[in-house]
Amino acid sequence: MYLAEWERMAARYGLREFREGLLLVLQDRERPRFFPDPLEIEDRIRAILRAKSDRQRALTAMRNINEAKTIWMLERAEDLANGIERAPLPELAHVRARSAEKRHTAEEIAAYVAKHTTPEERESLRQRMNALINPAA
Repeated sequence: MYLAEWERMAARYGLREFREGLLLVLQDRERPRFFPDPLEIEDRIRAILRAKSDRQRALTAMRNINEAKTIWMLERAEDLANGIERAPLPELAHVRARSAEKRHTAEEIAAYVAKHTTPEERESLRQRMNALINPAA
């Protein structure tokens, strides 16, 4: 009698999620009944989907933090190239210009950027910057 409901759940949530939910219900030793009720399975499936969604949001947040860090490092390298040295703490955020003879060379900037970022981060940043400059492209 539950087979039709199980088929609907498999179609609605996907076979993998249905299987995971069914296995979780069957492995639960605290359940009072032998045969799993469709509502129990659906509750487990929804919990699985919530966990996957939470995990995806966390990964997205971590990716955004890494992108912001990459942008900051590239801006820092640009500041150094322009002879500007910024203090590391906000409360010491004064800016002092260096003399022209102490400016960093293009090779030093490239070495700094290469040391503190990955090629994937730099390429991602270049693509986003190009998209901002040329929105039609």
